[in-house]
Amino acid sequence: MSKRDFYPLFHTAWHASFKETTILQAFEATGLLPFNPQRVLQRFTAEASGNDSDLSRLSASDWMKIERLMRRVVTDQGDRQVKKLSQVLHTNSVQNALLKHKVHQLQEALKHEKKRRQQGKALPLQEPEEYHGGAVFWSPRKVKEARNQQALRTHEEEQQQHQKLVMG
Repeated sequence: MSKRDFYPLFHTAWHASFKETTILQAFEATGLLPFNPQRVLQRFTAEASGNDSDLSRLSASDWMKIERLMRRVVTDQGDRQVKKLSQVLHTNSVQNALLKHKVHQLQEALKHEKKRRQQGKALPLQEPEEYHGGAVFWSPRKVKEARNQQALRTHEEEQQQHQKLVMG
């Protein structure tokens, strides 16, 4: 990669990652904003309280625990097959973590898209009888009533969807 190639890639990555929402979520996850030092401490206590010998709680994302367990069980650590197994475990756990992250991002994107589409819907306001084009101004009361009607319709549609899923 040359210097010319680096900056456009860096610039794209910079703008993709340095977003207000990403930064705020990182602050919240670490307990910086809102201030919550217990947030980080809870992670350490949860990891410390875990028991490595409890196989029922191991998952693909716990590759360090699986690796330690394998080292205790396997006598020949230099064996090629053991190294290969260790690499496969690590690769699978990394892929699993990436896929979980991707699924989470897609779920968030769907949630935001659903909100965006709901925000973009026109309110069910009726045009005045003598409308000749141009701007129409609605009273706050009529706008509120239209929003309430829209919320009621959305709620009814969601209930119908839920009933279809339960019945079908």
